[in-house]
Amino acid sequence: MLDYKVIIIKHYTLHMSGRQIASALGVSKSGVNDFLSAFEKCNTLQYPLPEGMY
Repeated sequence: MLDYKVIIIKHYTLHMSGRQIASALGVSKSGVNDFLSAFEKCNTLQYPLPEGMY
């Protein structure tokens, strides 16, 4: 299962690629990249995450 907050932090704070994140978490690269793509298209959420979403 993808841990979305961890993916966001690793990508935006640690500047890790989707491939690096997938390898570190033991999940699929396509799942990570699909999530990051959807997150970037989202108009409601952005990084940094709002208070209480940590």
